[in-house]
Amino acid sequence: MKVFAMSVVLVLLAMTGMPARDLSFDQALTLAREHSFVLKKGQADREAYEERFRAALAERFPTLETTLLASYKDAVPQLDIELPTGQSFTRDFGFNETYQTDLRLQVPLFTGGKISGSIDFNRSALDLHEALLDAGDEQLTLTARIAYLSLNHADHVIAASQAAVKRAELTDRDVQALFAAGMADSVDILEARRAANDARLALRSAEIGRRQREIELITLLGLNPEGTLKLTSQPSEPAAMEITYSGVFPQKPDLEAAQASIAMNRSLVTLSRSDYFPTLAVFGGWSYGKPNIDPFHDTFNDYFTVGATLNWSLNIGFKTGRNTAGAKHQLIASQREYDRVSEQLDRNARLALETLKLTREQYETSLQNCTIAEDDYRLAQVKHRDGVLSASRLLDIEAALSQAESSLAGARTGYHIAMSSYLYVIGSDRLKEGF
Repeated sequence: MKVFAMSVVLVLLAMTGMPARDLSFDQALTLAREHSFVLKKGQADREAYEERFRAALAERFPTLETTLLASYKDAVPQLDIELPTGQSFTRDFGFNETYQTDLRLQVPLFTGGKISGSIDFNRSALDLHEALLDAGDEQLTLTARIAYLSLNHADHVIAASQAAVKRAELTDRDVQALFAAGMADSVDILEARRAANDARLALRSAEIGRRQREIELITLLGLNPEGTLKLTSQPSEPAAMEITYSGVFPQKPDLEAAQASIAMNRSLVTLSRSDYFPTLAVFGGWSYGKPNIDPFHDTFNDYFTVGATLNWSLNIGFKTGRNTAGAKHQLIASQREYDRVSEQLDRNARLALETLKLTREQYETSLQNCTIAEDDYRLAQVKHRDGVLSASRLLDIEAALSQAESSLAGARTGYHIAMSSYLYVIGSDRLKEGF
């Protein structure tokens, strides 16, 4: 493991000239969340709907209305009075200046469900966006796990390619020594040299592939694109275990979002039905100004008012009934959508479980094949040095070993990716943990 880690670091330094940054999976997940624009947008949406929910709650509180008026009229009506005695006089009917302050406090008593329906709707909308935010976090977690595993796989491919280069170079030197001893011909030398060149090209391809996976992870985490990473969280070897599936995890955000959609449409039925009923409110008011209650004296005075209001209107074209019926059908549609999501999650979980079982078997087979290929190569080396095995046959066996090592690395990563996908489908908290 120390040799593997050192080789990867040397490759990174050679490629970028910058020191590698240690990165665990927990650190990667934290950085991905901090950088994710999807999560930032989802958080802003959630906060917006939280404010709307609070605004809906505020409808239960009294409403205070204030009116202030100050005006001046350059002329006012006059009242001319002529007495039977022949005398007459004129009196202004009103005043040039008017000052008025009105305060009114109104409390809703009955709205037919408008306020409660609005509160339920906005609460459900908030729940929906919280579920969508959780779903986005789950998706980001899965993406980060796969990106981390892919880079880890690229590290193992580089290590396997480096081992293949060493074996190819060793075979090349052995063939040259055998040629000098008259036990190999020029064809063996050319084949050994070609195999060494192919191994070096495969190593270079692995290095470039690792850099590509590294750029993908760096971009996901919002780090310096010129930097390099050294992964410190190593996935464990797949252990033999019996994995069973007992049903869809109840806290899956997809199901929570579907449930919130049902609640939203149920509240819309309540809101539509509330148009059948009148609205009743009580109020109290205070008025102060001049002239106020006394229109004949230019003095300030005030008075209080209490009362109730009843408002009701009904569209004679059955608008309310049709809106209510439409809301009911929308509620049924959302319930069917919940059933669809539940069925789809159950199907995906069962498929993911079968894929996980297959990748586990592929890993066991690859591990056995790699062990066999290693033993085969050791025996082939001895036979080749003894002159009883041709160089071309040794090169074929070495190529088989390289392929087995690469397949083992791929099977190991494939298992962990399949496990991550399974944990994602069932909504398990283990998705956010290490490997």
